[in-house]
Amino acid sequence: MNTDIQLLVDRLVQRMDLDRIFLFSYPFLEKEKQQLLLVVNPVKGLSPKAMAPIVSLCMSDTTEIPFDMVLTGEWQNQLKQGSLYYTYASLPPHQLHAASTKKNPLFSRKTITGLLELSQLNYKKSRKQSDEFREAADNFLAKDDYSQATFMLHQFMELRLKGFQAALGMNGGKSHSVQQLMKSVRNVAPQLLEIFPCDGPSAELFRMLDQAYTQAKKQETIAISLDEFNLLLEQCERARTVMDGMVAAMVERITAYRGQLEAAAAQQAADGARQAPNAATLSPMASTQLICEDFSGFPWPEQYKKDVNALLDRIHQTHRPEQVMMLNYHTGGFSGVSPFQQEQVEEREGSKTELYLVVLMKNKGPFHFRCMEVGEASAMVVYLNVKTVQKNLAEGNRFFHTMWTKGRTLRRKATFEPSFEVASVDWKAEYDRAEQTWRNAKACMGNLNELIQNAGSLKLDTCMLLLGNLLEIGVNTYLRCAVGFVPFDVHLAELIDWSGVAGRQLLDVLYPTSEIEKTRMRLMLSPHAVWWQNMEIGLSGQSQAFYRTRAKEMVHFFETLCEGAVKELEGKAGTAIKEGTEA
Repeated sequence: MNTDIQLLVDRLVQRMDLDRIFLFSYPFLEKEKQQLLLVVNPVKGLSPKAMAPIVSLCMSDTTEIPFDMVLTGEWQNQLKQGSLYYTYASLPPHQLHAASTKKNPLFSRKTITGLLELSQLNYKKSRKQSDEFREAADNFLAKDDYSQATFMLHQFMELRLKGFQAALGMNGGKSHSVQQLMKSVRNVAPQLLEIFPCDGPSAELFRMLDQAYTQAKKQETIAISLDEFNLLLEQCERARTVMDGMVAAMVERITAYRGQLEAAAAQQAADGARQAPNAATLSPMASTQLICEDFSGFPWPEQYKKDVNALLDRIHQTHRPEQVMMLNYHTGGFSGVSPFQQEQVEEREGSKTELYLVVLMKNKGPFHFRCMEVGEASAMVVYLNVKTVQKNLAEGNRFFHTMWTKGRTLRRKATFEPSFEVASVDWKAEYDRAEQTWRNAKACMGNLNELIQNAGSLKLDTCMLLLGNLLEIGVNTYLRCAVGFVPFDVHLAELIDWSGVAGRQLLDVLYPTSEIEKTRMRLMLSPHAVWWQNMEIGLSGQSQAFYRTRAKEMVHFFETLCEGAVKELEGKAGTAIKEGTEA
């Protein structure tokens, strides 16, 4: 356990009568955030909220972690009633402290299956109803009826929040106030108040949602500008992403735990083992992880090593993967040797460790790609099914062959001892495919660039959208040529992060170095911001000459990058042909 966390647990146990302490994580805007659940034994005359200052006192000189407090009896009732939130938070791997020797009143496979089915059904229903109002908001926006569009946005958020409450096992009540509904979930989802704070300059804007509802009932309107509505819409979309992501993550991770229960039961049945007298006290999630690399020999500061190992432990706790492999890394002053690139770039200054990982699982479920962060360590993680890896290795797939033969195994389940057939890569065929891919992409980029360069008059929004198209074509094509693998259903911003698996060239050029560059990059990566905002605001000072120059630079950059990747494949193909001839 982390030293700071252990210190915090010791302090809490000394000052409070706690039945259990859990530490769990949840996704928040492409990152992972930690939260504590404190199960408090009842104290006469005191509610959990009254004891909150004690928790804050214990954190006064350590990293502050959001926390939720619940009485023991209420916690047990929530588990029995199938609360998705309390079930996820109380999974055995999340437990830091237990004063009671009694087994948790949950966690049978049958109970979890029923919980998952009901939670997904209810949330799916509320999402469908909520999305209908979101679509209506767009329709009224198209009519320039911003007041009615805001009312539709209120209905969208109200239904989404109530569905979120139901999934968490909370009673939403009869309130129609989005602000009140948001406050009601602040203990279990404090990150929502970061998006919609109840105090501060943006609070008045947030209150327009409830004002629109109140006025609509009177058949009256509110005064709201397009810019205000767009800002409100952007925040609502962020809140939607957080709620959907939390529910999806909890379902996925509870499903992974259920899979471990099933695997443990199947293994026990296959072995014909007799249950030992003390078996009830053993967790079916007992770790069988082999640490193949602890980074003790890496030229990193100790804090980096500590955070990287903590990140890998989190992956193990969340997914119980068969194997975790590292393809590359970058950190302050050091870079790993990319298996996808022969010539290495110079070392660069930096402040964090960036890992490029592949997680192998028997059933990865809905996981495809994820960005994670723990302390000074971050990771771009690709999830693959074991059967997918086995199939592609047998077929001589370039990416899977390189990953398997040149990747570094960091963690492995003790029972995972693969003996996969590893076919040779047909480098001539790989070169032909990459060369054809680049030829087609180059033609598309050339056509877009020609339009930007030769058009008599282009609006700023059109210029930005065309630049975004150039960027998307270039990034995807580079990954296809240099790596041979593009993660499925991944946002362009994450693909740019993932490109670091082959080196820093793309990141070093594309990473914005000023506020205006950050704004331009955001617009290129999120075209909906261009669709729905007034592009004359903030960018109108830039002439078409700027966009023409930027388009020309972008095309030239990707030509250099992709042609270099194709040329490297050509060299490998030539070497393979030469070796085959000599043999």
